[in-house]
Amino acid sequence: MKKLALVLLAVAAVACGDDDKKSKGGNNSCDDCQVEAGSREVDIGDPSSDLIEGAPPVTVPVKLKLAPMADVQVNVVSLDQANATVEPAQLVFTAQNWNASQLLTITAVDDTAVTGDRDVTFEFSLVSDDVSFSNKQVNPLILTVQEDDETPSIKVESEDDFRVAEDGEITLEVTLSAQPEGEVLVPIDLDDNDQAEINLDSMTFGTLSWNIPQELVVTGKDDMEADGDTAFNIVFGPTNSTDELFNQLPALEVSVTSVDGICGNGVVDGDEPCEPTGNEQTTCDYGQQSCSYCSNECTSEAGTPSGFCGDGNVQAGNEQCDEPTTRCPYGQMSCQTCSNCQFTAGQLTGYCGDGIVQSGEGEACDPGVSACCNSQCQVDTNDCTPECLVLSEYWDGPMMDKALEVYNCGNTQISLAGIRVCLVRNSDTTCSASYGFSGSLPAGGTYTLCNSSLSHPQAGSRCDAREGQVTTFNGDDRLLLYVDIDGNGILNPTDARVDAFGEQNVVVADRPWLDGHYTRCNLNAYDGLSTFVLSSYWESLDTSFNYNNAMNGFGVAPTTPCP
Repeated sequence: MKKLALVLLAVAAVACGDDDKKSKGGNNSCDDCQVEAGSREVDIGDPSSDLIEGAPPVTVPVKLKLAPMADVQVNVVSLDQANATVEPAQLVFTAQNWNASQLLTITAVDDTAVTGDRDVTFEFSLVSDDVSFSNKQVNPLILTVQEDDETPSIKVESEDDFRVAEDGEITLEVTLSAQPEGEVLVPIDLDDNDQAEINLDSMTFGTLSWNIPQELVVTGKDDMEADGDTAFNIVFGPTNSTDELFNQLPALEVSVTSVDGICGNGVVDGDEPCEPTGNEQTTCDYGQQSCSYCSNECTSEAGTPSGFCGDGNVQAGNEQCDEPTTRCPYGQMSCQTCSNCQFTAGQLTGYCGDGIVQSGEGEACDPGVSACCNSQCQVDTNDCTPECLVLSEYWDGPMMDKALEVYNCGNTQISLAGIRVCLVRNSDTTCSASYGFSGSLPAGGTYTLCNSSLSHPQAGSRCDAREGQVTTFNGDDRLLLYVDIDGNGILNPTDARVDAFGEQNVVVADRPWLDGHYTRCNLNAYDGLSTFVLSSYWESLDTSFNYNNAMNGFGVAPTTPCP
């Protein structure tokens, strides 16, 4: 039977203001009233559990909310290492793992002092070459270290709910709540000797025996009358001790009920396991897989289950269904499933066209990620190559002032789904970076791709998209425009080449198009494999990069033919 405890201690009441916000990781104290941990750039999750002295460490997940252009170092430090520590001190996020949570391990320092709960602040700082993250403010994480050393008090526990039959006895177990620095004498007395008697008039606890229960036997006295139940008090204290924290603890009055031993009096007394309620209910309530009831003879009997969620039967009035399913079958874009015996929207398993290739369901591709995929998610190369799509402007300025232009030189609008441009750098023969276009491009329309750090004053109105991988070309690098037929994001021999700038497998000498500005003057597609003659396809424009006019033609259809 579970023990009931009476504890003599002082409790401080605290309250939060209505306008306060709960911080992540709070532990129900007023100090929880903080701004939420984290920032626009950094997501700081909730701790895995409460932070308690002597308990195992807790973990806190951290990840970025935005993809960085450079590595981001997240530094964290505990401002109160005497109470809590954190490791590691740094987390590093890259463009590849920015949205994958990394765990901080926070450990409460276990001491022996009774100091109460206290808040510990963990501050964060960001270091990165990406200006979107560098030195940005991050709201701190505030966790409450819960005290495991109790306030000095006397603890009294009973397995009998502090009830004693007139002709019976119960045992009370007495301990101290914390370790004293000297012996503690606890006097014990009764306020009504007519109801019961006790076997001890005092107890002494030492520095090593403070938490070892000492037993006090309480024996009820039978007055041989049916006068109902009567309450009396056992008084513990005030205490005497050389430890000031335990000296003169106020007297603790423990109420005990003397019970008349009669079945049906509404009180479990004597050897009775229970008392009837007046309505002998033999059937369990809905939802209970087992139960018991008290008979009119004060015996505990097993009840009959009436039904529960998961028993395979639908109990009308309580359940809509009784099949534990949560996921839709493959191919369904929506469905209704059974959760907690109620109908609810099911979790999608997948279907053709959801942007994900479910190879286990027979999908070879998906129209959302492959330009050459039909409505049955099978590869179909018929009419998936654009009629005419070329790289039409190449802009290589100082530092990261770099940009590209793509031109629809055909007569019909084309979808850019599955169209990618990749960078073949220096002596490489395969792509080192690629960028996938999206949306559609009308006949005669252009799509402009700029470096994320392009600083030209006209860039804001002339750049359809920005990125920082492909647009880092320089001098002898080559660019390939292709249709990603299988949708895997990698240039494969089976993919369809559309156009190119420079010959893929040839490293040109002297970096001929370093700091160059070229526009397309020959709209015939170049496959990137045959001999590349720059002047046969491109016309050189202003190479001084005059910021007044260098981007005037950017985003405008090229003029042909070549001079």
